[in-house]
Amino acid sequence: MEFIITNYKFSGKEWIKIQNDALKFLQENKNIKITQQSILDFAKNGLIAQEKQKLFHNQVSDKSSEKIFFMGIPENINSSVAELSFDLKTYFVNYDYLNQINFDFEPQRKFNPDLNQEKINDFIKQYIEENRFKEIKTEQTIQTGDIVKCEFFDIKTQRKEQFELIAQETENHTVEKLLLNKKVNDKFEFKANDDFIIDVTILEVSYLKKEKLTDENVHKLGIQEITDINSLKIYIEKTVKEDILSNEIFNYGYGIIKQLYEQKLPFEFPEDLITSDIEGFAFDNNFQGDPRIVVLDSLAEYLWLNAISKKFDLMVHASEIKREEQKIKANLPIHQHKQINIKRIADGILFQKIGAIYLNKLDKNLYESVKENLVYKI
Repeated sequence: MEFIITNYKFSGKEWIKIQNDALKFLQENKNIKITQQSILDFAKNGLIAQEKQKLFHNQVSDKSSEKIFFMGIPENINSSVAELSFDLKTYFVNYDYLNQINFDFEPQRKFNPDLNQEKINDFIKQYIEENRFKEIKTEQTIQTGDIVKCEFFDIKTQRKEQFELIAQETENHTVEKLLLNKKVNDKFEFKANDDFIIDVTILEVSYLKKEKLTDENVHKLGIQEITDINSLKIYIEKTVKEDILSNEIFNYGYGIIKQLYEQKLPFEFPEDLITSDIEGFAFDNNFQGDPRIVVLDSLAEYLWLNAISKKFDLMVHASEIKREEQKIKANLPIHQHKQINIKRIADGILFQKIGAIYLNKLDKNLYESVKENLVYKI
């Protein structure tokens, strides 16, 4: 693999300001012993990490580039109170190598969505019959199953957000458990760990009351497209088909990527790139497995996804990632939101788009028959 070297040098007022900012940050953390060396190390490491991300972002954002870039590797680092200098060594692969890849193959994993209309109709019927509307509770204490609207104030980030949670008994220490037996306007602190401490304010409490859906009450669903039972059935059917097809096209696309992985790369990843990524992964002592294998798989996955994106001119947009992120958040406890992996979301969207491309290429009639209910079309 080829590489380029980018040189960096920070001195004078700029470097002094960076060190002062590092000192202010360290002073906020009372568990760290502050020395001149700790200030210097914190400023150095933070700035190098920042410049790595900035360079990588600029390189991968350049649509005119004919290269696939990897994250830069810091080299020749020299730091003192007066100056910081370092190089970033960036490996890349020219797009010419795409000519050595066989993209024209029959996917082993077939596209076979279970769009059984009878099952969908049964689901719609059950949804209408078993519907439950939210009813507001005022004075009563919160009980298991109640829906609680809360405001979370993150002590560390100083950010406020609102969420709806289901109050319930849990084995672990959760917000959902602490909500029980409290009332509207009550406040309490929740600490998941040292990095996640929030002040919780209860804004509203409601419960679900069973009420069959009719033309007269569907407006209570609060969905603009739904005005009567007929429009409700159309909406539910579309949503169900979208979910089924999203899962199927994802698995189909992922199978295609796995087949691409089986092709031998025309080069080997350099040792310093592998070592740098192992350090970047920061494997802890409890990790079970071979870090080298994990990193090699990650590098290969990154390369193949970029290769196929270039081949078929695919992009994942911020609005698409945001949409998927919101769907995931709706099904996760609040303290797990920070664990959401944006890269995995982007990869998942890409798998669906890859699946759509191959389906359209290999079975255009089938693609056209499901296209209307695909979330990501070509």
